Amino acid sequence: MALANIAEIRSQKLPDKADQRGKELLELLQQIHIPSLNLQARGAGLMAGLELRQANGKPATGLTMTIIKSMLHKGFLLLPEGEHGNVIGFTPPLIITNAQLRAAVKQLQIALLPATSPRHRP
Repeated sequence: MALANIAEIRSQKLPDKADQRGKELLELLQQIHIPSLNLQARGAGLMAGLELRQANGKPATGLTMTIIKSMLHKGFLLLPEGEHGNVIGFTPPLIITNAQLRAAVKQLQIALLPATSPRHRP
């Protein structure tokens, strides 16, 4: 079974696709700008993260958890990462499409906007 899996991975060129989609994911994450937050996107391949920090540089741990829960309600599985739990972690499957990546990042940006308004800050 393992050999069949390896053959399938090779035939579909999944490592190359993951590398290309990972670059697109990082580009999409880097385009998110929220004035009240310092955001930093980083990653390797399809493993990526978006670090959230308050304007004063402190980790935005509470906000990160709020966003992750909001995304879960929308059907997206993201994880808290990092020493302070202030990184939204993306680890999608190798077979994810570009359209699915764009949809996830769009929903993330939608979730971030109201959560960062003064009325909703944790």
